[in-house]
Amino acid sequence: MFEDANYRWDRDPDDGEYELQFDRFESTTNHHDQGVFLIVDTGKCLDEEGRFVGDVILSTAEVPDLKSDDPATTKIYDGIIEDNKIKAVTFDQEKSKNRHEKFQGHLDRLHTDTENDMG
Repeated sequence: MFEDANYRWDRDPDDGEYELQFDRFESTTNHHDQGVFLIVDTGKCLDEEGRFVGDVILSTAEVPDLKSDDPATTKIYDGIIEDNKIKAVTFDQEKSKNRHEKFQGHLDRLHTDTENDMG
C-alpha cells in the first residue's frame, strides 16, 4: 500500500504517529485520482496546530473514505510513518467534523467583520 506515494519533506520525520490533513485533489489521467495531504506532527510538546513536516500525494484509491468525486472538504487522517514512508492511514471523522466547524466559524467571523467595516 502507498507504493506510488510522492513525498516532499520539509524535514525528515521521526517514526511515529502524524496527522494527515487533506488539502486538495490533483488529476493525472483520471479525474481527481490523487489527493494531496499535509503531514503535521501533533506531538504533545507542540502547539495546538502542530508542526508541518511535509506533504504527500497519494492515490485516492488507496486512501480510506476519500472518493475522487467527494467535494474538497476538511478531512483529517491519523497516519503512521516509518522510515520516511506512510505505513497506514485511518480517517478520523470526529476530528474532521470538529476542524471543519472551527474553520467555518473563523470564516463566518471574517465575513461578519468585513460586512461591518463596509457598512
